[in-house]
Amino acid sequence: MMNDTEQDSNQTEHQLRHAQALLDQARVWLKLRARMDRVVESTTSIELLLERTMTTLLDAAPLRLRPEIGAFLVGPDGGSEIRMGTVRGNPDPAEIQQRAAAISDFLFASNNPIVGGYDPTRDAIDPPDGHYIIPLVSTGATLGALSLVPRDPRGWGRRWFKMLESFGRQLGIAVERIHMDEENRRIHRELVIARNEALEANRIKSEFLANMSHELRTPLNAIIGYSEMLQEDAEDLGEKSMVVDLDKISRAGKHLLSLINSVLDLAKVEAGKTLLDVVEFDVHDLCRDVANTVHPLVTKNQNTFELDALSDIGSMRADDTKLRQILINLIGNACKFTENGRVSLRVYRDGDQVVFEIVDTGIGMTDDQAAKVFQPFVQADASTTRKYGGTGLGLAVSQRFAQAMGGGIACHSAEGEGSTFTVRLPAEVDADAANAELPQTMRPLV
Repeated sequence: MMNDTEQDSNQTEHQLRHAQALLDQARVWLKLRARMDRVVESTTSIELLLERTMTTLLDAAPLRLRPEIGAFLVGPDGGSEIRMGTVRGNPDPAEIQQRAAAISDFLFASNNPIVGGYDPTRDAIDPPDGHYIIPLVSTGATLGALSLVPRDPRGWGRRWFKMLESFGRQLGIAVERIHMDEENRRIHRELVIARNEALEANRIKSEFLANMSHELRTPLNAIIGYSEMLQEDAEDLGEKSMVVDLDKISRAGKHLLSLINSVLDLAKVEAGKTLLDVVEFDVHDLCRDVANTVHPLVTKNQNTFELDALSDIGSMRADDTKLRQILINLIGNACKFTENGRVSLRVYRDGDQVVFEIVDTGIGMTDDQAAKVFQPFVQADASTTRKYGGTGLGLAVSQRFAQAMGGGIACHSAEGEGSTFTVRLPAEVDADAANAELPQTMRPLV
C-alpha cells in the first residue's frame, strides 16, 4: 500500500509526463503550422497549393495519414457541387467521383459544416475507419475540402481537429485570394489586349487621316482659288450679284479648309508624323506678328487687344511655326467667345521657361467645362457649339503641340467673367529628344 509521499510522487511524475507530452505536441503543431504558412505564402496556383498541402500533411508523422489523401474544390463561381478533385495513391477515377459526391453531400447538406468523417457506403457521420473532411472556408462560404484518411483516428484528439479546422480556414482564404489574383490577371490581360487593339485602331485612323492631307486639301484649294478668280472676273464685268455668291463660296471653302486642317493636324500629331523644326527667334517679334495676324478676329466682335511683352524679352529656341499656331488658336478662341470686351497677350520669363498668358473678358466656363476643354471635339456644351461653331479641335491641337515641345497649357476660368490660358514652354527646346519621343508622348484618342 502506497503512502502519501509515494502517491504525491507518482502524481507529480504523471503531471510532468502529461506536460512533456503537451509540450512535444505543441512543438509538432508549431512546426506543422510554420510549414503550412510557407506553403500558403509561396504558392500562387490553386493546383500547386493543394498538392503541397497534401504533401505537408502526409509528411506530418503525428497525423499518421494513409496516402489516399484528397483535395476537392467547388467551382470558381461557387455553388454546391465539387468541380475539381485530386487524390493521392492513384485511386480509380470512379472512387474519386464517389468521394467527391460524398463530400458534396456532407458539406452542403448541413448548415454548419465542421470537421467530421463520412463513409461512402453508410450514412455514419464519424465512422472509425472513415475519411475525415476538413472544409476550406472563407468569408462564410465553403470553397472545398480536404479528405484525410487516418490510419488510426482514435489517436486524434480534439486539439488536432481544431488545428485541422484552422488549416481549413487558412487554405480557404488562400484559395479565395488565388481566385481573385487569377481573376485580376485575366481582367488585366483583357484590358491590355483591348488597349493594344484600341491603340492600333487609333494609329491606323491617324495614319489614314495624315496621309489624306494632300487628297483633301488639293481640291479644296482649287475650289477656293477658282472662286476667287471668278470673283475678280465678275467684278471686272460688273456682275455684283455673282460677286456676292462667289464670295460665299470662297468663305465657305476657307472655313472648311480650316476645319480640315485642324483634324489633320491632330491626326498627324497622334500618328507621330509631325516633327519639330526648332529654330532661334525673337519672342517679341513673333508676338507682334501674331497680333497683326489676329487683328481681324479681334475687331470682328468689337474687342480690343493688348500686347504686354517687353521688347528686350530676348529670344528662345522652339518651333516658331507651332508656337505661332498655338497663340493664334488661343487668341482666336478668346476673341470668338468675347464681345465688346478685352483680349490680352502677356509674355514674361519664369526661370528657364517662357510664359504666354492669353486673358479675355468673355463668357468664361464652369470648372467642369474647363476640365475637359483640351479634349478633342469637345466644347463647353452643345449650345456653345450651335452658337459659336467650330470643331473643338483648336485647343486639343495646341495642347499637343505644347507638350511636344516639353511644355503645356493650363486653363483657369470663371463663368461670366472670362478665361486665362497659360502656355509654358522651355526657353531651349531639345528638338532631337522631342522628335524621338513624339509618337510616345502623344496620348492616343479613342
